[in-house]
Amino acid sequence: MGKTHGGDPLQSVLEGWMDEIGPFTDRLVPTEFNHELFPLTSTAIDPTEKLLTFTLETVLPDGRLIERTLEVEGSPRLGLPGLFDQEVYAGIMALVERRGGMREDGRLRFSLYELKEILRLPTNADNYRRLRDSLLRWQRTSLTTQGAVYLADSEEYAQGEAYNIWGVRWARDSRPGRAKTELNEVKFHEYFIRNYQAGYIKSIDWDFWLSLGRGKRGGTLKRLYRLIDAQRGGTLQWRTTVQNLMGQMPIPPSYKYPGKARDYLQRHHPDLVDRGFLESAEISPDYEVLYKVDSRFVSRQKHLELADDPRDRAAIERLMSFRVRENVARRLVALRGADLCQRYAGAVPRQKKMRNKAGWLKTYIEGDANGPFPPKDGFAPGPGETQPGEDPKKGLADPRRRPVKDYQWLFGHGSAPDSGPRESPPGFRETAEIEGGPPSSRAGATHHRAEEAWRTLVSSFADGTQPAVEPEWFAPYVGYSMEGTTLIISAPDDEATREIIDRFGEALGVLWRDVCGADSRIFVGPPDQCATAVTTLREWSTGSGESPTADGWVEEPPQ
Repeated sequence: MGKTHGGDPLQSVLEGWMDEIGPFTDRLVPTEFNHELFPLTSTAIDPTEKLLTFTLETVLPDGRLIERTLEVEGSPRLGLPGLFDQEVYAGIMALVERRGGMREDGRLRFSLYELKEILRLPTNADNYRRLRDSLLRWQRTSLTTQGAVYLADSEEYAQGEAYNIWGVRWARDSRPGRAKTELNEVKFHEYFIRNYQAGYIKSIDWDFWLSLGRGKRGGTLKRLYRLIDAQRGGTLQWRTTVQNLMGQMPIPPSYKYPGKARDYLQRHHPDLVDRGFLESAEISPDYEVLYKVDSRFVSRQKHLELADDPRDRAAIERLMSFRVRENVARRLVALRGADLCQRYAGAVPRQKKMRNKAGWLKTYIEGDANGPFPPKDGFAPGPGETQPGEDPKKGLADPRRRPVKDYQWLFGHGSAPDSGPRESPPGFRETAEIEGGPPSSRAGATHHRAEEAWRTLVSSFADGTQPAVEPEWFAPYVGYSMEGTTLIISAPDDEATREIIDRFGEALGVLWRDVCGADSRIFVGPPDQCATAVTTLREWSTGSGESPTADGWVEEPPQ
């Protein structure tokens, strides 16, 4: 009997990987459950096959055995979805989760840049072409269900229906005076929308999934991980056969005999054991397979999932009363626990100058790798409790003021900062300067900490805005530099600068100060103006330069 066992913890695998990825971490990405059970992709990188068929036997609660068949027919020109298309499918679902969940109309607006970034693909023209082709390939792939698709809301199996997973529309905002922003849109099929809203989903551990790599080996590992995780049904093991796996897995056609397929699987099992997903994988001489999932991996998922507990439901409803979207509220309760979320909700009335309550709750509860951010004005004390050292009449310390000259600040109104930048807030610690010199010599370069802070701010703003604002609207704007709690944002041109200030300036400034303090500011402008702003701020903070003038800031400049 072939056996694979391991002992390395999952955390040791993820630590190195998470040093390289952006803020979309520690997330479970929900996917439609039926499509986790059936093979949707071909074995080849550029598939030429046109048809995949698989039949799954399912035992119903009343003991009856039914056969569920899904037929996947590729486009005559583009063929069947392949291993790269598996990546794109998961990336689109990750963007749905980043937006706060599936909308009622099943629409997702996005840019190819966002999709490329969330999949950690290199920036080049070939990858943009591959992404576009993949989205079209999925649109033109026809799926025919003979009981394959279970509809959880009506508790029935769809029979004899052909459908496409999604339709895609390409567009760009080219109106005069506006930034040239992609307005691409995916519209999911009704089956997806209904099952997503009914909770008939299976989540992908996004960090772990990305760590499995790409190509034929990475694609096989990703499919095997998702299949085992879906089929184990809440237990720690799944029994199957090599013959079944040959139909459900992207095993190359050259391994068409069970003995060869067994050898192919055994070459991939050690990776899933060493990475902490499997505890062991065993294949018997008669080709029976037993997968045992590592309990530590399941514990990680349970930490991120929401337990079915009345306290959780109460915490979700409390967050929703502040206009936090339900999917966002569920994620916050799953991440930080019901008690902590209730405590932050109770702290809302104590916070001064707060306009966007939903955005504040999301930002502060979510926090960073070190935990949630402490409220600037403290928590509401429990019975008999006081806030140590708190002076309710004073609030924030009143900074020293300097005369204001002409430097246009970007967002909001409020007190000016003390002489120069102060320490960055939790989650936005600046680590190092941009390689190759100061910003003035690298106009247009993106500082990774500034970009992370900017995307976090945009996400919080979009989640808490009514009516909703799609984060892709902000895609042309990038984080340029972080000077203490001053965030420098690069815009494509002067018109884009005026656009963001006029539409969202005040609201974004208020939210940024809610997170970083009353003396925090944001600057926006083309790259050359950003470089000048950074140089001016640094000279001014050390006392070697003039105070900032008024061009480019969302509100008044530092005083």
